[in-house]
Amino acid sequence: MLGEQTVLTSALFGTEEHLRARLLPILRSFISFVHPMLPILRRLESGRAGRDGNPATCLLFYRMADVFKQSTMVQHEKTGIANLYNIVRYATEAGTCRRMRLAEHFEEAWEPSWCQEKCDVCLDSTSSVSKFDVAEEARSAVDIIKENLANAKDGSGRITGNKLAELLSKRLKKDKDFCESLVVFLLLNGFLQEDFHYTVYSVISYVVVGPRWKTLDKKPIMMTISGGSPKKNERKRKIVVQNDSDDDFVVLD
Repeated sequence: MLGEQTVLTSALFGTEEHLRARLLPILRSFISFVHPMLPILRRLESGRAGRDGNPATCLLFYRMADVFKQSTMVQHEKTGIANLYNIVRYATEAGTCRRMRLAEHFEEAWEPSWCQEKCDVCLDSTSSVSKFDVAEEARSAVDIIKENLANAKDGSGRITGNKLAELLSKRLKKDKDFCESLVVFLLLNGFLQEDFHYTVYSVISYVVVGPRWKTLDKKPIMMTISGGSPKKNERKRKIVVQNDSDDDFVVLD
């Protein structure tokens, strides 16, 4: 905000006494550019602004790529993946109060009315949220995984989550945001799963067919989507309007 100072810190901000005493009482906004790996860290982060009793904002940025980046960091922990997937559900589930999702993780009683429109879901309660059967789209994702494995000459046709979303967008002719949401949804619900491979210098996350897909037996897969039906992947082209200003406009084909 104009006239306000910005503090750039690590996720441990607020845990030391001198920072708590000098900075926390005057924080108006807290922005997380990568979602935390534990629900308890999200609760801590969301409470670091507004400790003077005045309204404050806590903003979380999320993209699908964050999931696969962080899963490689916590996959060796006993509950690392489960905790990570819980915070991903918190960030991605449409129509569910964010504060209720945190309360459920900590097994706390919570009524939707208690939120008082303090999270983005409850604040924008008028936005449309619908359920769609994505079984056919899920089948396309599984087909892509199997085709890559079958077509690899050396047997190493594994595919990453990011690449799967990209290929799925091309095959379904739907926008990449929807395909990324679909991949994460299938992952969280066991229709897909991560398969970790280790190199000398890093851990790589690949996506394979999950256990629930093998027992699906042509049943529907209902996915909640905000803002109506999934959008088609519309190509954009630039045209020049022939007038005195010669402005450039981006329009849809």
